[in-house]
Amino acid sequence: MRLLQLQGGGSFSLVEFQGNNVPPYAILSHTWGPNNEEVIYQDLLSGTGEGKSGYRKLTFCAKQAAKDGLQYIWIDTCCINKDSSAELSEAINSMFRWYCEAVKCYVFLSDVSTASSVETSVTFPETRWFTRGWTLQELLAPARVEFFSREGDLLGNKHSRVQEISEITNIATEALEGRIMSSFCVKERMSWASRRETTREEDKAYSLLGIFGVFMTPIYGEGEERALKRLLRKISRNSEDDLQQLNSAILLEATHRLDSSKTRTFIVILNKYRSSILTLLVELDGNSLNMDPTRNQNRYGTRYSDTISTKTENELSSNLANGRDCERTINSPLQLSLESDRGAEELVCDTFPPSRSC
Repeated sequence: MRLLQLQGGGSFSLVEFQGNNVPPYAILSHTWGPNNEEVIYQDLLSGTGEGKSGYRKLTFCAKQAAKDGLQYIWIDTCCINKDSSAELSEAINSMFRWYCEAVKCYVFLSDVSTASSVETSVTFPETRWFTRGWTLQELLAPARVEFFSREGDLLGNKHSRVQEISEITNIATEALEGRIMSSFCVKERMSWASRRETTREEDKAYSLLGIFGVFMTPIYGEGEERALKRLLRKISRNSEDDLQQLNSAILLEATHRLDSSKTRTFIVILNKYRSSILTLLVELDGNSLNMDPTRNQNRYGTRYSDTISTKTENELSSNLANGRDCERTINSPLQLSLESDRGAEELVCDTFPPSRSC
């Protein structure tokens, strides 16, 4: 990971860190202006970026970080060498984690002004920042997000404005408050991005990688539809792995209970629904079972810990005997998206309606 450090005289140096040796840092979220006005990696190497209008973002971020006791900052415009396809791919797949691990995220709203003399200013709910694809993960991943006007005045934070942000974005307050992404079904997470735009059409898919916890090589030029289908297939494969791990955990728990109390155990894996969502139902003789398979438990990882409600033995037996799907009876829905190709196409069309028919 490459970070910026403010030097004496207002200049910046780039410092690279490997593995777990990354120091505490602040991270910037913003909307890009004209490409020729943003400070890029090559500008910092040659020392030619100070004349660009985007340089004020660097100075703002560094000064705010210093106020918060932080020496290092990360900014996407200049901390990634985009001329290197390998580095760009690594950055795209790591960005959600980088935002998640930042001590603070500063959102610089260049179109929101606290000065009454600025005629082009918009209000907080109207800012362009809420309409861009990449800023979705920049809103969700960090624990501490602070909003600033173009003058650098604090406008509040994600916690203090959570209800307002939820209404603007149609994102559940639980997601904004740090609930793990895997606890929201695929279609809901997709819906968060449905009204957002990206400059490169493929970024509609690439900007969602961290939100779904998948890794995928970006292929610019493949188009939005193909990129989204690849994303959904990756989600499907991850879900299949999660289902296998979850099923193993259930069997271990069930075996333990059978050994200790001879409890009659019924494990029913439901058939695939039309929406391509598999739901798992577990009954242990009328008692709910809390499952928490051993996994990496972090804010951006996957963890399942859901209370599965029960059905009676007669109802289960009747449904199975008649070859019917058991109805969902899950208090806290455990939904695993296992899209077929056609299911992926349907989900893409539902979430990002194209001009042509699916």
